[in-house]
Amino acid sequence: QACFLPPKEGSQAGEEKKPSIPPAKKARVGLKTLRLRHILLKVQDAAGKQPAGPAASASAGAKAKPARPRAEAEGMLRDVLKELCKDLSEAAKAPKTPTDLIIFQGKKFAELCKKMSDCPTAQKGGAMCGDLGWMSLEELGVMGGNLREKVEPLKQGQWSDIVLSDKGMHLIQRVA
Repeated sequence: QACFLPPKEGSQAGEEKKPSIPPAKKARVGLKTLRLRHILLKVQDAAGKQPAGPAASASAGAKAKPARPRAEAEGMLRDVLKELCKDLSEAAKAPKTPTDLIIFQGKKFAELCKKMSDCPTAQKGGAMCGDLGWMSLEELGVMGGNLREKVEPLKQGQWSDIVLSDKGMHLIQRVA
């Protein structure tokens, strides 16, 4: 009988025991990454300017209005959050883990994201719809606004409040 798992030890977070064999990879120190997905609505007053040029129009896809007033965008994102919460409360079987919650909300999120989001990732299919991927806290800080402060405390499966960045207003869910 062969067991490839390390032996169970009752070590606590403060104690560190040196393994007899060095690990294959060294852990990154000080770099916290988060997997995120979002719905982005471009607003007229994000960072004090309107999106300009053909790139802004192209990223909105077939939408005739790439930028909207801030109050309208906030109302739309609040409606999205209410709809996701309503689906959750009407579920026959409530998700038990954060991963179950993400999977449960995935289909509705993809539908809402494709319909409303101004982000180019919104047109991707399946689980990649609205996906920001793995982002470090430093990358979130570069995106501007209060993105880092709103996203950092989230636990897996949780939704942020509405977040303003240089690109517009976001509703963000931490996936991992």
